[in-house]
Amino acid sequence: MQSIPVGAKGSFSLVVIPDHLASRFKDATLPPVLATPVMIMVMENAALNAIKPYLDAGESALGTRVDVRHLAATPAGQRVTGEAKVTNVDGRRIEFSIRATDGTEEIGVGTHERVVIQLAKLSERMKVKFGWRATIATVFPVTPERATLESQSMPPKSCRGRQLALCDRRALLKSFALAPFASALAPMAQLGDLRQAVGEIPHRSLGRLL
Repeated sequence: MQSIPVGAKGSFSLVVIPDHLASRFKDATLPPVLATPVMIMVMENAALNAIKPYLDAGESALGTRVDVRHLAATPAGQRVTGEAKVTNVDGRRIEFSIRATDGTEEIGVGTHERVVIQLAKLSERMKVKFGWRATIATVFPVTPERATLESQSMPPKSCRGRQLALCDRRALLKSFALAPFASALAPMAQLGDLRQAVGEIPHRSLGRLL
């Protein structure tokens, strides 16, 4: 990591679409305005952009704290811009002031903290902590689609209680409705790696993890 100067700035913007609204993102009983978690994501991305130029190859920066007030509502179609400024650097720990606007007014303000990490070291820690589950995560990345499937997916009846190597892979993919990941799983070699990684793990366990 290079020296990160206090005062370094970054920004990030997006146009609010229906999927960003509280009524879609969180609960249908909420009004159709920008969801707070989405606003925070915009502000966090601005903070990351502020320090990206100072990160070395193989480094990133994970968010560890956020303290934000959501001040005003924003409808779909508006462009929301997050702005961040480095306020303190303590070794690998970076603090920011953050704000968000929607072209009309300030809609959010607060503070944020990120910690610079080595991606390779984080990967090793995940393997130690979660073992084979970390390998599963590399094949089935965490995405909004996967998050939606977590509470819906169940193994096919023909696979329950059987080993992964004995189950028809097409039935497995269909049962998990993993169309978004079909291209990633298509190569036989990659599917073979997944089978080898999970070995003798029953499908019921795999279903809970995915």
